[in-house]
Amino acid sequence: MISWLNLGRLHSLAVVGLVLGLILAATPVRADWLRAESEHFIVYSDTREGELRSYVRKLERFDALLRLHFPVADQRVPTPLTVYVVNGASELRRARPGIGSSVAGFYLPSDQGVFAIFDRRRNESDTTLFHEYAHHFMLANFPAAYPGWFVEGFAEYFMTADVTPGRIQVGGHSPGRVSSLAQSNAWAPMEAVLASDPAPSQVHAFYAQSWLLTHYYFGSDERRPQLSAYLAGVAQGADPVASAAETLGHEAADLTGVLRGYMAGAIPYRTLLVELPEADVEIARMPDSAEDMLLMDLRLRRSVEEEDRPALMEDVRRLAARHPDDRLAALTLAYAETRFGDTGEARRLLAPYVGEGQEDPLALLRLAQAALAEAEGPDDEPLDEDQRTTLMNEARGYLARAYQADPADFRIYLAIADTRDGQPGYPNDNDIQTMRMAALLAPQVMSVRYRTAQILMTRGHHAEAMMQLGPVANSPHGGDMRDAARTMLEEARAALYAEVAAEDD
Repeated sequence: MISWLNLGRLHSLAVVGLVLGLILAATPVRADWLRAESEHFIVYSDTREGELRSYVRKLERFDALLRLHFPVADQRVPTPLTVYVVNGASELRRARPGIGSSVAGFYLPSDQGVFAIFDRRRNESDTTLFHEYAHHFMLANFPAAYPGWFVEGFAEYFMTADVTPGRIQVGGHSPGRVSSLAQSNAWAPMEAVLASDPAPSQVHAFYAQSWLLTHYYFGSDERRPQLSAYLAGVAQGADPVASAAETLGHEAADLTGVLRGYMAGAIPYRTLLVELPEADVEIARMPDSAEDMLLMDLRLRRSVEEEDRPALMEDVRRLAARHPDDRLAALTLAYAETRFGDTGEARRLLAPYVGEGQEDPLALLRLAQAALAEAEGPDDEPLDEDQRTTLMNEARGYLARAYQADPADFRIYLAIADTRDGQPGYPNDNDIQTMRMAALLAPQVMSVRYRTAQILMTRGHHAEAMMQLGPVANSPHGGDMRDAARTMLEEARAALYAEVAAEDD
């Protein structure tokens, strides 16, 4: 028999259990960060392992779609694209403060690394990632001086792909782009689209018309060769507007009517029934420090205004202090100290990871960067030549070890080039080969292409410099680098023509 006392005790325990359950339910459970790696992607996320594996396999199917369409590019990408999948705009802002709440993610190819980050809560996150990966894929496998409208139209065409297992559908429309095109008075002049120079108020129209123009030529076996001829001509220096009539079959002004008629019909899409093998995906658990440090590392790779640096350093130091003796925390803080703080502290943090028998390539790169920063010296007290030479040699020693440990990190080649810039005999053949390797491993980074072209030009490799400059000069995003690349491209073309003329004489 159960006594009333025991019943009361059981009731009390039940109440306690209920209260604890409510407390636990109300407390958010912190998910562990995971790292997944496949042939073409490295993905970080704090989701469940099964969801992460499915996500990576979807990305691999999209890569397979691009390779089915462009078998010439059927080769391993030099380095996998690193993708961060986060929860909500607040986490995007940890990597990029000030980013708008409507942004689903972004892609950043810089000399500090190439990565993409996306908010998985947003419905359009897949199309945004597919768009950016199409750019990444194009530059890795068949870079050329494509007109800006085709660069964006290519990405827009493939970003709507449906890549479910056993079926791939490509050529679908984006509701947002179609909505822009439905407003007849919002169309940009096709001359401006072909020149990749829309007015600021017509940027949305530029993307929509670039998508439709690409779709029009991609969607027809008869028209596709016309597009190929047009792109080849532009890559060789033909005017992207004037050459349309000869290769695309229509004057620029007439293309508006052609595209309106195409849109008024049933825009075709293609369905491929293919059985692709499921990609192999390796998943590892990240240390607890990943919650604090992964996105902070991305933040540090971007430019930081001088007035914001003290607060950023305070944040990095505070977060790193939570994780003593942790590699990720130490390397992240060391990078911040090198950029905005104390290089001596950076060296102290890195020392445990670069001792004898410890060939940690990223730690060695960070240590070399600290030595290079010290070699610059303060503006008001420059180092003497002996001090600078000692630091440069020290950096080269670290970089030689880093290269042996990871010869596929383009940042190591850039740092090696930094130790040589301005030295007697620069650039020699080895310096040129160093920058060629950096560009080969990171063809998506425009600053690397531009810098490689500069060094090639100094040694008279004009045709090769033109190949590096093409994507920079035709970037649809504009900017000072694009303008400088266009000037250098004309110089290279003129020098090459002069060489050919001299040979003919």
